Amino acid sequence: MKRPAQAIFGATVFLGAFLLFQVQPILGKYLLPWFGGTPAVWTTCLLFFQVLLLAGYAYGHALAGVRRARTQLAVHAALLAGAVTLLAVLGRRWNSPILPGEAWKPEPGGHPTWEIVRLLAVSIGLPFFLLATTAPLVQSWYARTEPERSPYRLYALSNAGSLLALVSYPFVVEPALALGVQGRTWTWAFLAFALGCSVCGALAVRSHQPQAFGIDEIIAEYEPRPTAGTMLLWAALAAGGSIMLLAVTNQICQEVAVVPFLWVLPLSLYLLSFILCFHDERWCGRGWLRALLLAALLAPVLLFFGPYADIRLQIAVFCFTLVACCMVCHGELVRLKPAPRYLTWFYLAIAAGGAAGGIFVALLAPHLFSGYWEFHLGLWGCCLLALVVLVHERHRLFYRHRLRPGFYLYAFGLLLLAGELLLHVAWYKHNTEEVERNFYGVVAVYSDYDAQAHSAVYALRHGRITHGLEYRAPEQRDRPTAYFAPGSGIGLLFGADPRGAPLRVGVVGLGIGTLAAYGRPGDQFRFYEINPAVVRLAAASPYFHYLEDSPARVAIAAGDGRLSLEREQAAGAPLLDLLVLDAFNSDAPPAHLLTQEAFALYLERLKPEGVLAVNISNRALDLRPVVLAAAERFNLGAVWVYQAPGDRFHPGSSWVLLARDRTRLAAPGLARAASPLAGIPRIRPWTDDFSNLYRVLK
Repeated sequence: MKRPAQAIFGATVFLGAFLLFQVQPILGKYLLPWFGGTPAVWTTCLLFFQVLLLAGYAYGHALAGVRRARTQLAVHAALLAGAVTLLAVLGRRWNSPILPGEAWKPEPGGHPTWEIVRLLAVSIGLPFFLLATTAPLVQSWYARTEPERSPYRLYALSNAGSLLALVSYPFVVEPALALGVQGRTWTWAFLAFALGCSVCGALAVRSHQPQAFGIDEIIAEYEPRPTAGTMLLWAALAAGGSIMLLAVTNQICQEVAVVPFLWVLPLSLYLLSFILCFHDERWCGRGWLRALLLAALLAPVLLFFGPYADIRLQIAVFCFTLVACCMVCHGELVRLKPAPRYLTWFYLAIAAGGAAGGIFVALLAPHLFSGYWEFHLGLWGCCLLALVVLVHERHRLFYRHRLRPGFYLYAFGLLLLAGELLLHVAWYKHNTEEVERNFYGVVAVYSDYDAQAHSAVYALRHGRITHGLEYRAPEQRDRPTAYFAPGSGIGLLFGADPRGAPLRVGVVGLGIGTLAAYGRPGDQFRFYEINPAVVRLAAASPYFHYLEDSPARVAIAAGDGRLSLEREQAAGAPLLDLLVLDAFNSDAPPAHLLTQEAFALYLERLKPEGVLAVNISNRALDLRPVVLAAAERFNLGAVWVYQAPGDRFHPGSSWVLLARDRTRLAAPGLARAASPLAGIPRIRPWTDDFSNLYRVLK
């Protein structure tokens, strides 16, 4: 019976871990469009999952401490039955059991962090909680059933299941299955897990072995209880890896796009470090890990190059830094792991540290820091923890001779990193007038001087990308600038308008409101902007005046542009003459605004003779194939207007203009400026269920 029992335990642990991490990108991708496609959506999801993982580990630890296995099984089986029942009820109410229905979409003005937490708690809270109990609880049952075998190998198997779930999602699951199908398939797999978990509990009951944890009298050999300092060190090491995971994910998603592949890449590397360290301690050699961590200290230097560094290089460097920090932290965890009877305490401390790291990055950092300094601080903290571990081992023989060089190396690394951080902060604040960080990122106003125009300039920067600038000289204040200059695609479109009836214009993405400069008396401009900090700076600050100076009637709709357009369409709002999409020149363009479903909505909001103008100016991504695929899908005429960049005050632009009535795009000025579209590669159209980032990387 031993071999079948081992197989059942192994399969249950593996499946539980697989489902635990497969559901994260499913729900993250589903909720992403509801909150503007910002990187903080995934960070908040990770925080929720980490906190619930901690709750699951605490429950597993407490239940494993119950003397009778029959009682453990009864309690856990009842909760599993409740979770299956809940999924069945939600499956009847929603299109898919774990994906909230349309009625749950957030209303404008709510706090996005708590809205995401509420949605996740309702849709997946109880099943995820029970999956999170698998590592401590099922492994304790395994130790009761197979007392002569170490349960730590099951932990490596668990992490392998988690890694397979993450790797398979962007390459297998996402391209092959619609989100609704993904949710239903996951639900059936959870039912199989519930059955397997119940069988594991039954095997523990039948084993007739006494409780393996927490009862000193049945332990033949004395095993010292871990001290409070050791348990605190477990949590701190886990927190160091968690902070770096979320900080690196934030950095990568800001630089490229908020897509599942760039979520799962850092998380996969994070899990891989657990697998390597817990599978074989030879991966935890301090010599090469110390060198790896010291090399990673040079990573912040890359941030000085800002948007000019190659995207692939940035991803590689950030991922290398994450691996170095996680291998050091998790390698030290392996060295400090306790005897098996304290296994649940160990896992509980790891989960507590992971949750603490998530809380720091997702909740505290946006309020404590004006920039994304948690990356620097996380790296600095990992070096500090490496020093603390060396001091913690001072009682060991030959400590003074063996570890002194490492101590000084880490101390040097801490000083180096602190200097890099101070330099970066000073560089970031140079010429900065105002900075604000919130759920949607970091927005800053900085001042500059354009010698060619003989005028000082205020510019708005979101992350490290300039989103608009305004000349301070009164005679130039209403001059359209940056991506919206008169020679740009949108400028030529306004110039070609015969100016008969007043225009009704919608603009997704406010920036500083530069497009309002093209307004005329009688025109109506409606801007859709999700970031309240951008709204405040554009409409109610002393820096920018396009909105207040415009002769047109200007309104701002708060919230995600796509959701706002959906609400207006449902309410029967008047159709638009022109719809402008200006949300893709940032480092992390919202992919949900470029899907076929989104373009169908845009066309519904436009008059038959209306024009859709898409600003695809982007330093990292060539979005022409995506827009062209939509044009072909809906049989639209398309014109691409490219304006070469000049200096930092004239960044150039790239616009694609689309219309059902092709005569709207045949004006002489547009025809002369248009660039050919014939050589653009064809790609599979993006949908809400599918997008391929690598096909559009420059």
